[in-house]
Amino acid sequence: MPERFAAKGRDGKTDIWGVMHFPANLDRSRKYPVIEKIYAGSHGQYVPK
Repeated sequence: MPERFAAKGRDGKTDIWGVMHFPANLDRSRKYPVIEKIYAGSHGQYVPK
């Protein structure tokens, strides 16, 4: 199941909410790459850093 999370934004006040999906065979002793997907609405843009 996906895991919900919240973190503080750059201003240190605003909550940023998200969902993390894990591999079916998750091994918590290993490291995995993070794939970031942002939905900012139909007007948003996303430019990789």
